[in-house]
This record gives sequence, C-alpha cells and structure tokens, in this order.
Amino acid sequence: MLKRPIVVLLSLALCLPAGSVELTMTEAPAAPPVKPQEIELSANGDQRAQKLPDGVRRVGLVRDNGGHCRAGRTWGFDTEAHELWVSGKCSGRFQLLLDEAPRAEPEKTADVERNDRNKKLAIGAAAAAVLVGAVLMSRKDKEQRSGGAEPGADYPPANTYPDARPLQTVEGQLCLDLRGGLQQGAETQLARCNASDSQRFWLNPQGELRAGNYCLDVAGNQRADGARVVAWPCNGQRNQQWRRNGQELRSQLSDKCLDVKAGKMREGEQVLLWACSGRANQKWW
Repeated sequence: MLKRPIVVLLSLALCLPAGSVELTMTEAPAAPPVKPQEIELSANGDQRAQKLPDGVRRVGLVRDNGGHCRAGRTWGFDTEAHELWVSGKCSGRFQLLLDEAPRAEPEKTADVERNDRNKKLAIGAAAAAVLVGAVLMSRKDKEQRSGGAEPGADYPPANTYPDARPLQTVEGQLCLDLRGGLQQGAETQLARCNASDSQRFWLNPQGELRAGNYCLDVAGNQRADGARVVAWPCNGQRNQQWRRNGQELRSQLSDKCLDVKAGKMREGEQVLLWACSGRANQKWW
C-alpha cells in the first residue's frame, strides 16, 4: 500500500541530471592512527593505582607477568577516578586505548559550491525514500514479533564469561546470590554456595558487576545507607558501576560497600549498600 511513495521519491533522486550532482573534492591527508600506549603496573600483596592520561576510554591486559592478573578481581579501570589499579600479586603490562584523533575535513572546490543546491535536492530525495522504507520495515517487524527481546538479551549468559565466579563471604560457606534466580529486579541476598548462574558474577574492566544477562544495579540511584541492590538490564550508568578495594566491593555512585544487612551472616539475609566499615560482612573473595 505504501510502495508508491518510495517509487516516486527514488524516481526524483534518479532522474536528476547527472551533471547537477557531480562533486569534485580534494581529500585532505588522513590523520595518522592513534598508537595505543602501554604501561607496566605491579602490586606486592597490596593495592596500587596509577592515574591515566586524559582521553583513555578502555584498558586491556596485554601481558600477565606472573599469572595472577584477573580482570575485576586483581586489576581494573576505575572510570570515576580515571586510574588503573592492581592488587594482590598482579603484575602486568596494560594497553591504554585512546580516543581517535579527529580527521581533517575535506577541502571543497568551486565545483562543489556551484552544484551544492542540486546535490542537496538529490540527497534529500534519496534520504526520504530510505526513511519511508525504514518506517515500513520497522512496522512489519513489529507486526511479526509477538513480544520484545528479553532485557539484556545482547549479553551472553554468565557461564560464558571466563572470569565469572561466586563471591563468597570471608566467614562460612555463604555466597552472594540473586533471590529468585536470574531475573529483572531480583534482590541480592546470602545463600548457600551452589555455583549456579545466579551466584556467578564478573566485574569487568568497565566496572560492571554482571550476572548472566544483567548487571548489579543500585535501585533508584539511591546514595543513602540501606539502598537496595538488584539485577537489572545493563545500561552503562553510574549506579551499575563498581570497583574493588581489597576485599570490598564499592559502588562508584556513592562509594559505599556491598554489605550483609546488620552483619547477620546467615542464609537468606539481604545484601545492600552501607557506609564502608572494614567489617567481615563487607568482605568478599
């Protein structure tokens, strides 16, 4: 029913005189690629951090000197402080991935300026045709789909992350767990360690503490003591970013610690955020 507008708009684009959209452009030399920087950083049973230069957006481990470096456990990139940290016995060489240098704009000649109006007409007609086609495809796709993709469906399940593992308390055989399993809104709690996917977590270099298709999320962006921690589709926001500080797991939103409520180390007890105290109910390994 809506095919006719596409045909008409494409015809407008294709029937314009070829000479009216001829372009003559002089390309400026391409900017040289940004060479990644590399740094060495080592810990000797403690935690060390190094401030990174402006422009660094990601950090990768390129050489593990002693076999003790694990992303999110013994090294990571603190996006809030903009620094690389290592702990334990991690010693390695790290690559700093920078923003690309801006490319120079091509220089326009007089020919481009004379034909600019006709060029815009042609591009506009073609763009309109593409837009109509995109709307039709989107409508068709929505009609064919009975439901949307599950939240976080772009991410693989927890057991495909090589460093995903249980987070165990320093006292007893209890682990961080998602009440009710891997599902949106599941609250964190203590449970008997069973190595299920709802107990396998991965702190990646971007600071996300992932479990299956979800990230641990400070509910409602709350900064007060007692803020709930839930599983939620990953979105890259600050309330889903965490960092290691020794055996503590700190929220980058409030710098508060993942805490077993009231220090009651027992199965089923809620895990939430609380001001860091260095006590056993805030230590995970």
